[in-house]
Amino acid sequence: MKLRQAINFNTFRFSLLYALSLSVAGIDLTISVRSGQELTRTALGGTMAYVLIALGTIIAARLGMPLIKRLGPRMVYLIAGTICILSGLATSFAMQKQQIWLFYGGILLIGIFMGLANFHRILVKDFATQPSPWDTSLVLLSGVVGSIFGPWVAGIVAESSSDFYKAYRVVIGLGILVFFASLALPQTIETMLARTSKDDRSGDRSGDRSTLYLGGVLGFFSYVTMTLVMTAVPLEAQRQGLSSSEISGLSQLHMVAMYLPILVVPYLINQFSAQKVAIWSLGLGGLSAVCAELLLKDEKANNLELAILMGIAGVFWAFSFTAASNIVAVNQYGRTHLVARGRAESMPPLGMIIGSILAGALLGSVGFIWVVVFFGIVSLSAFLLLTILTSLKPT
Repeated sequence: MKLRQAINFNTFRFSLLYALSLSVAGIDLTISVRSGQELTRTALGGTMAYVLIALGTIIAARLGMPLIKRLGPRMVYLIAGTICILSGLATSFAMQKQQIWLFYGGILLIGIFMGLANFHRILVKDFATQPSPWDTSLVLLSGVVGSIFGPWVAGIVAESSSDFYKAYRVVIGLGILVFFASLALPQTIETMLARTSKDDRSGDRSGDRSTLYLGGVLGFFSYVTMTLVMTAVPLEAQRQGLSSSEISGLSQLHMVAMYLPILVVPYLINQFSAQKVAIWSLGLGGLSAVCAELLLKDEKANNLELAILMGIAGVFWAFSFTAASNIVAVNQYGRTHLVARGRAESMPPLGMIIGSILAGALLGSVGFIWVVVFFGIVSLSAFLLLTILTSLKPT
C-alpha cells in the first residue's frame, strides 16, 4: 500500500490526537525530571518522575484495550482528555506550593494519559480499510509536531524552575483540545471486531503469541536504552549550569530525532522485516554509543556532546520502536486476545522505568560517563541475545 492511500480521515484523526498527546509529553518530559529534582534536591527524586510516568503507562497498557472494548474509543479518549486536564491542574499547583506528593500524583496521571495515547498507533491500523505499515508510521510521525511544540513551549514559558508551573498550565489547555478531538473517534469497536473475526475465519494467521511478545521485548529494550539518555542528559546539563532554554533545546532535538526518521521505517520493513529492522537498530545504536564514549575524554560532556547523545538515542529508538510497534499492531493473536496485547504493550514502559532508575543511580554514584557505557552495553547485549533467539525460530 502506497503512502498516498494511507493518508485519509482514519489516519488523520488518530494522528491529530497523537500530535496533541506528544505535545503534552514534550512538555512533561522536558521539565518533569528537573521539577522532581527541584522539589527533592536529589537526582533520584528527579528520575522518580519518569518512573511514575512509566508506571502510569503500564497501568494504561494493561487496562486500555479492555476499556476500549467495553466503552469504545471515543469514550475512553474523552476520559483520557479529562485525565490530562487533572494532571495539569495537579502539577501546576504542586510546583507553585512545593507539594512533592501532589506533583508525583499528577505525574502518575500524565503517565496514564500517555499510555492511553500509545494505542493510537495500533488502533489506526485496526480501523484502517486496508492496513499497512504506513498507518502506524504516519501516526508516530505526527509526533514530530509535539516533539517540536512541547519542548519549545516549555522553554518559552518556563525560563527557570520557578516558572515550571506555567508550562504545566499549558498541559491543561492541551487536555481540553484532546477532549474535543476525541469526538472524531469511533464510538465502538464493532467494525474492528467484525473484520478481525473475518480475518480469523479466512485463515489469516499473521503472527502468534511468541511473535507478539517479541514485539513487546523489542519495545522494552528500545525504551531502556533511550530512557537512560533522555533521563540523564537534562540532569547532567542542569548540573553543568546550562540555561532552561538550552536544556529545552536538547529535549527538542531528542524528540525530533525520535519521530522524524519514522518516515523511512515502512520502506525498511517492506525491504527486510520489522523484526530485522528493530534488532539491527539496537545493534547500531550500541555501536554508536561506543563511538560516543570515545568523544567523552573526561566525565564532563559539553553541550555538543550532550546533543549528539540525545540525537543518537532518539534516532535508534525511532527505528527499533516503530518496527516493534508494527510487530504488535499487525499480530493476529494480539488482535483477538486483547489481554495478551495489553501485556505486550506494558513491556516498553517497564523499560522506561528501568532506564530511569538506572540513569538516576549511575548519575548519583559513578557519574555521567557510565550512563553512556551502559547505553552501549544494554544495546549490544540486547542485539546479540535477540539475534540468537530469533535465529532458533523461523521468521
